[in-house]
Amino acid sequence: MRRSTKVDKAQQQQKQQQVNDKVSDREDADDVYTAIRRSLVSVVTAAVTSGSLKLRPNCLELFRGTFVLGEPGRCGQPVP
Repeated sequence: MRRSTKVDKAQQQQKQQQVNDKVSDREDADDVYTAIRRSLVSVVTAAVTSGSLKLRPNCLELFRGTFVLGEPGRCGQPVP
């Protein structure tokens, strides 16, 4: 009986480690997404401000509404 208990514990630990790895990977992906999003906002905002990127006013507002005010996964939806 002791041997099977040790095996069960080892299997449980292995399964828990797999779950932890998946959660960690998801969090890392969220961090990468956020960093890319911030960089994109900074680049476009700087380009528009300097005048090197000429967007029509409605395009600039669409950009701001989507990337600056929006939440990830909810394009164009302002943060309440």
